Amino acid sequence: FDHVGFFARRVEDCALGLALLAGSDPADRYSSATPVDDYVAAIADPAPPRIGVLGALMARATPAMAAHLRSVRAALEAGGAQIVDVELPESFPVLRAAGEVVLAVDAAHAHAALYAKHAADYPPRIKELVERGRGVSALQYLAAQEARRAARAALAGLAARHDALLAPTIGAPAPRGLAATGDPSFCAPFTFAGLPALSLPTGVEAGLPLAVQLIGGAWGVVIRRPAEAAAR
Repeated sequence: FDHVGFFARRVEDCALGLALLAGSDPADRYSSATPVDDYVAAIADPAPPRIGVLGALMARATPAMAAHLRSVRAALEAGGAQIVDVELPESFPVLRAAGEVVLAVDAAHAHAALYAKHAADYPPRIKELVERGRGVSALQYLAAQEARRAARAALAGLAARHDALLAPTIGAPAPRGLAATGDPSFCAPFTFAGLPALSLPTGVEAGLPLAVQLIGGAWGVVIRRPAEAAAR
């Protein structure tokens, strides 16, 4: 599940970063051979985007975040976006559990040699993850991967029918301090599904940032042109 991402101050900077990262790279056997359009071309008079709102995740937000999400939705509609309410696939709850099994096993495998020599020096949370992965059987791992792929296919199909899916990033204002980044259950399933997502800061509550996430289809990019709603 490791992946390259970046922080940016502007959407245009994200597009520049994507243009550098996307596409085939002969030095990287994991890169995609899918042709890459010009991500940073300025498109005049874009067609209104179609955004699917994930109500099930919105409903789990705190009251302050829920009110903020309603204002974000209203702002998007006022800006011309086509907003539609969508339901998550029935397999969505499986994604997080299956993904966590895969994550733990992959961590145990990646750290195997180092952990064998320096287990006592590992931070508690990483140590717990590695130990959990070491206790997973091959059958459990394969079953988790099968469940994850099925859930991914259902979620990717939903994402492909929209220019973006909208959900809270963590369902609340960012937590104070550096101990944690918030409830991962809002973001982790999309990471486990391998879908691209962008967290967009959209407000402040009591001095702490609020954010929404936009989720896209797998291997997809939306190039908005006047003559077509979306080209992928």
